[in-house]
Amino acid sequence: ILTMIALVLILVGGTWYAKKRFKISLAVMGLGAIAFFVSSQVLEKMVHLLVLHPQKDGTIPLMQEEPFLYVLYGIAMAALFEETTRFVFFKWLEKKRKLEDRDAWAYGLGHGGLEMLYLGMGSLISLLILFSLLQSSNSDAANLLTKGTLET
Repeated sequence: ILTMIALVLILVGGTWYAKKRFKISLAVMGLGAIAFFVSSQVLEKMVHLLVLHPQKDGTIPLMQEEPFLYVLYGIAMAALFEETTRFVFFKWLEKKRKLEDRDAWAYGLGHGGLEMLYLGMGSLISLLILFSLLQSSNSDAANLLTKGTLET
C-alpha cells in the first residue's frame, strides 16, 4: 500500500514541479496519457490478439516456444505503436501552434505517468489480492491458484 501511495505522490509531485518550473500544459499532459492508453492498450493489444493467438488458458505459444523472439516482438510492437503515436501527436500539435520544449516534458509526464499508474498499480493490486488470499484462513480459495502463480 505504501508503494501505491508513493507512485501517486511521485506523479503528483512531478506534475507540480514541472508545472511550476517548466510551465507545462496540463492539456498536453492529458493528451500524452490518452496517447499512451490508445497506442498501447487499444491498438497494440489488437495486434497482439491477431499475431500471438493467445490460448483460452492465457498462454501464448510464441512465449513458450521462442522466448527470445517473443521479447523482440514485444519490443518492436511497443516501439512501433508508442513512437508512431508520439510522432502523429506532435505533428498534429505543430499544426496548431509552435512546439516548445515544455510540450515534450508534458507529453512524457502524461504518457509515463499513466503507464506508471496503470502498470505499476495493476501489478501491486494483483499482488495485494494474491497475498491477502494466501494469508486468509480460506484454504479452498488458495487451492484454486495454479502452481505457476504460486511459484512467481
